[in-house]
Amino acid sequence: MTLRNTIVTIGLLAAAIGPVLIVIGKVVSAVGSIMTFIPTLIGGISSIGGGLSALWGILAANPVTLVIAAIAALIAIFVALWNNCEGFREFWINLWNVIKEAAVAVWNGLKDFFSNIWNAITGAAQAIWNGLKDFFSGLWEGIKNIFQTVLDVIKTLIVARFEFYKNVVKI
Repeated sequence: MTLRNTIVTIGLLAAAIGPVLIVIGKVVSAVGSIMTFIPTLIGGISSIGGGLSALWGILAANPVTLVIAAIAALIAIFVALWNNCEGFREFWINLWNVIKEAAVAVWNGLKDFFSNIWNAITGAAQAIWNGLKDFFSGLWEGIKNIFQTVLDVIKTLIVARFEFYKNVVKI
């Protein structure tokens, strides 16, 4: 491996590591923010511990109710973190923006791809149509010329015969 290839490889590796480190930093920041909120959440949960144990006895009897309660709890936790934790909120907003940008890029790529295919299909159809039109137009002109020539020959023969008989009758 040459020195130039080594330098290019190291540069590409450094360029690839940069965005990865940014994402890892945001995740660590979000986790740190979440970790500062967890003691408050645990304190709130322990203060209602007796009520939760009674609720658990009711929920354990019906699995569907347990699933609904779990979803409701996850939503409540998410809302609490969203409202109280800036890092958590920034993480989800940034994640949404990345997903949105990727979706827009995919949509534009698909739109351009299918637009190019449509233009190619319509261009090919137009070329085929023009070729068929020119072919049949030329064919019609050829048939017309043949019939015109045949009619001119027949007309010339009839006129010549008529002139011949006219001259014979005059004599």
